[in-house]
Amino acid sequence: MRYLLLAIQFCAFTSMTVSAADSTFHSIDSFAVNTPPTLVYDVDSVAAYLKQGCKTDLEKARAAFAWEANNIRYDDKGFNTGNIPDQSPAKVIKRRHAVCEGYSQLYKALCTAMGLEAVVVSGHAKAYGYRPGQKFEGKDPNHSWNAVKVAGQWLLVDVTWGAGHAEGERGKLVSLKRYTPYFFNVDKYEFFFRHYPVDYQWSLLSEPISLRQYQEMPLVMEPFFMLGFSGKDIISKYLDKTLPAELPMSFPTTHNVKVVDFPLDGTLAAGTQMNFTVLSDEDITMAISNDIKKPPVMMQKSGNRYTASLTLSRGDLHVAIGIKGSRFSDILMYKVK
Repeated sequence: MRYLLLAIQFCAFTSMTVSAADSTFHSIDSFAVNTPPTLVYDVDSVAAYLKQGCKTDLEKARAAFAWEANNIRYDDKGFNTGNIPDQSPAKVIKRRHAVCEGYSQLYKALCTAMGLEAVVVSGHAKAYGYRPGQKFEGKDPNHSWNAVKVAGQWLLVDVTWGAGHAEGERGKLVSLKRYTPYFFNVDKYEFFFRHYPVDYQWSLLSEPISLRQYQEMPLVMEPFFMLGFSGKDIISKYLDKTLPAELPMSFPTTHNVKVVDFPLDGTLAAGTQMNFTVLSDEDITMAISNDIKKPPVMMQKSGNRYTASLTLSRGDLHVAIGIKGSRFSDILMYKVK
């Protein structure tokens, strides 16, 4: 089966755009980001400051994530040369840069200092240089991340990917800082599409999925899930062999939108009458374009619901979003045959 590779990843980073919808932890994020530099000299000093601004264990776990993702840069030089320095928490705080091992060790140390139970998880990530079908069997793990226990439940966290993304320049990695809160407390099914732990218990899944199956699974990127598609549903369909050969292509957006009852099959049948619904609390404009000879169909807004109905024509079907005075940008694309 052929699957769409939505983006080329570098060094276990994501190139996803940050969603503006992550407002639940706005005050905690702001508090953590504005930690006075004079109080940052070791793990205990950072943890003590962050802890005083938190009321719950969940806020502590988030504060550690936000501070680290915003203050520690990826070690481009170490990665590009293969000369990676000591990744201990003390050294990472002093240097302010790390690779994934340093990020995950520091996160564990910060959580522990705030009274939380956390572990470092090593595994196989579909990241830098990955191509669909690539083999992981017999190879060393290429990434590390964390699990932290809050209210008796383990949460999955990837601070490295939460800190930014990277681009290739003349064959070298060049990292760019971009806070990506999606990677804090990620849904376990969504997380699994690009993280396979050596110790499978840290997948947190009840379904037994082998490394070979993980290799065969489609690469599904975070923007797809942020639009409301279910990781659990996709895994279930993969396991019972009912998953479509190709999923629709998704694109990053900074807007908070959720698609409703959109098909998982990336190829639709021409002549089919279809209804489309999108939910958003933002003041946006939504449109669907399918026939290049006709103008786009504008979705009608009622409250937070945007709806449209059309008969499909051969070609590409684009679901696009825009705001007043701006150009439209795609969030989904289907093929119609």
